[in-house]
Amino acid sequence: MINMIEKIKKNRITKLMLEQRGIISDKQINNFLYPSLDNLKNPFNYIGVKECVERIEHAIKLNERVLICGDYDTDGISASVILYQYLKSRGLICEVHIPSRIDDGYGISLDFITKMEIKPNLIITVDCGISCAEEIEHLQSLGIDVLVTDHHNIPEKTPNCVIFDPKQEKELFNGYCGAGVVLKLIQALGGDEEFKKYIDIAAIATIGDIVPLVDENRTIVKFGLEKINKNPNKNLKLVLDFLNLSNLTSTDISFKLVPFLNSAGRVGFAKKVFDMFCEENQTRALELISSINQDNEKRLKSKEEGLKIIDTLLSEIDLNESKCLFLASEGFDEGIIGILASMLSGKFKRPAIVFSKKGEILKGSGRSYGNFNLHGVVMKYAHLCEKVGGHDYACGLSISSGNFNAFIEGVNKELENTSFEELPKFDFEIEPDEITSELFSLVSMFEPFGLDNAKPKFMLLAQNMSYDYLSIKSHKHYLLNVEGVKIVAFFAKKYLPIFDSQEMKQLIVELNINKFAGKTSNQILLKDVITKDVFKMRNNDDEVLKNEIWCTYLNLNNNTYDAVEIEEEGLAELIYTAEDFGVIFVASCQTDFEKFKEISKACEKKFAVRFLPFEDTKSMLCTTFEVNPELFFGYKKIVYLKKPGLDINFKAEPGQEIFVVVDDEKLETLPLSLERKDFAVIFNYFNKFIAENKTFDDEQDIIESIFKVQKGYSKSQIVLCFCVFLENNFIVIESVENGKIKINKGKTTKSELSNSKIYNMVSEKL
Repeated sequence: MINMIEKIKKNRITKLMLEQRGIISDKQINNFLYPSLDNLKNPFNYIGVKECVERIEHAIKLNERVLICGDYDTDGISASVILYQYLKSRGLICEVHIPSRIDDGYGISLDFITKMEIKPNLIITVDCGISCAEEIEHLQSLGIDVLVTDHHNIPEKTPNCVIFDPKQEKELFNGYCGAGVVLKLIQALGGDEEFKKYIDIAAIATIGDIVPLVDENRTIVKFGLEKINKNPNKNLKLVLDFLNLSNLTSTDISFKLVPFLNSAGRVGFAKKVFDMFCEENQTRALELISSINQDNEKRLKSKEEGLKIIDTLLSEIDLNESKCLFLASEGFDEGIIGILASMLSGKFKRPAIVFSKKGEILKGSGRSYGNFNLHGVVMKYAHLCEKVGGHDYACGLSISSGNFNAFIEGVNKELENTSFEELPKFDFEIEPDEITSELFSLVSMFEPFGLDNAKPKFMLLAQNMSYDYLSIKSHKHYLLNVEGVKIVAFFAKKYLPIFDSQEMKQLIVELNINKFAGKTSNQILLKDVITKDVFKMRNNDDEVLKNEIWCTYLNLNNNTYDAVEIEEEGLAELIYTAEDFGVIFVASCQTDFEKFKEISKACEKKFAVRFLPFEDTKSMLCTTFEVNPELFFGYKKIVYLKKPGLDINFKAEPGQEIFVVVDDEKLETLPLSLERKDFAVIFNYFNKFIAENKTFDDEQDIIESIFKVQKGYSKSQIVLCFCVFLENNFIVIESVENGKIKINKGKTTKSELSNSKIYNMVSEKL
């Protein structure tokens, strides 16, 4: 143990990781690396615990009627499961109410309680209650005792009852989630051994609720994961088997398990998740898991529908004026507004609150950006809200339509002089020779990773590199080679122009220990690529033309309109008047790039230079071979620095304007053949794929597969043939399982090539 501590202290990277976390002394290092269940904190040190224990023991002794009031997310459900199962083990059968997000909303549901035929003697809230002073006062007037266990921020007005919320403490650790608070209560009631019984369920909630994975939360997650992977709750094991999950990490729980469990509360009834965990009949438990899966599929569909609504709403927003995004619609499913707010916050680098409108009430979910405390600002206008609560970086609220505009104006006023600092892209710079097997082992000792103990991202400088397909079966993923260091780059086709360039690049990577098919291997994963503003593009006319043809085919039957043609003088005006957000200039070759740099310098304007994909809609120069406005979601103006060789059918989002720069240069002859014999050669490849029943990642994978084996034809020629075949229905594309596609024969066997619009458009240019 001591030897490992010395190794971590001596290694440059892990020493920096310790310093970043404020872990300096050997004792601190030992406690961090080797958390122990023998050193659990005394729960009775927290305000309210002693009183909670006394009242619950009294209820057990008298076999009183007890109601547990939970919440509809994974944390609230987990907290309810833990408390229910413990009290059941003590002989007290409780009733549990998990509210409906839509019908009941967050907090204590008075409607449910007042309709109960036999009222409870005692109500225990879990993961809620701290902001329910009025509801609790009413319950007390009915002769019902209430104990609040919660972990949310303490509001100005708190309930007049016994409260166990660690946020009341300033000197003690107070970062537990709702289930963590209940776990501490169980420890107070039954001792450390009872604490350990429910640690797996508490670990899921601790990860899922994104609370700090430090101090005792780290202990809960570390030993909770061990229990999950060795001896989990029996019904949790059924869920893991259903999702085909094993050897779980905190990342698996965060991105796979928790979204699945949360889906019931988002689009259905969260109570079924509680019932599933507590169900003793395995057949019934499996039925509930299947029902949760249906909710998960519905959640994904609702998310896609919500994104379409967002596209329209964003066209009405001036990003140069809106410090916080407020989007409201009757079409938003209330269950997914938090997901949408999180996506908007990340994409547009600012706080976002998304509202679902039902009648005169809007229910909102907000997410902050960076280290900005959105909840603190929203609470200043709590008097305008029907309900409001949350954490520093997330909030939930409901508000009447009559107060909505005043709320927006108030929050915007608070943010007038606020700048939202972007979080760093990486933690440490690293040299290729520092990436060793020992480093993988040492970094893994910092797990479990999460909030306040994030998985480190490293920056590796690279100028020259080679790359190849990660697998011959897929053209989506690549294996990079940087000075002998192998880096796995998933979905990296978008980065190929950067990899090909001679420019110095910052590769943002993570060190990952991959466990697959019973084998463990060290793996370096590419997470992002950063380039400097000075950049040299590789000219590739074939790639540009390929994308022009494909984009035109995709937009043939869509609502399209012509771009506005401008000359150099018009380009200069667009550059000069461009604001911080909303304008993207698109260069497809080095000549365009140099021209843009010259004009922008004369206009005393400076723009970031980015490749696709980019993360926000800040005005920039985008260097790409793509000619597809759908890629430039969120921009008001799209300016192509060179007129495409084809008469592109541009598809625009609502509110977008498209400009193309024209000059006196004559368009070069397109390197394409319209000869029937050449189309026949390419068609034979499609027939071969049909006969083999071959599947592909996507349409671009089909093109790459043909390009790799044929000789003499450009990618643009292959794409032209592909589009003509599709348009004339010689072939069709069908979706198959696992997101793959395959080619089948179409209904048309005899047709003239000239029946194709794409064919005729190219013919006019030759």
